[in-house]
Amino acid sequence: MGREAVKWADEIIVLSHGVQEYFKKEYGRETVFIPNGVSKPEVKEADEIKKQWNLEKDSYVDKYGGKDYHKFVNNEYMRMR
Repeated sequence: MGREAVKWADEIIVLSHGVQEYFKKEYGRETVFIPNGVSKPEVKEADEIKKQWNLEKDSYVDKYGGKDYHKFVNNEYMRMR
């Protein structure tokens, strides 16, 4: 972004605090921070799966959707053996 654009822009949107600090230090401009992406989710133990199905972590393959269900399961099963 050129100096003129920084000087005359009504607002400047940045995606990180590092870039926000850069504009403040380099150009003396306040910016609006809008984070890009999502927050990292909290990882929880799968207690319900353990209770209901007696499955442990990494002991099963789960498949959602797709037309070739049998191919996926067979290929994954063979790969894991």
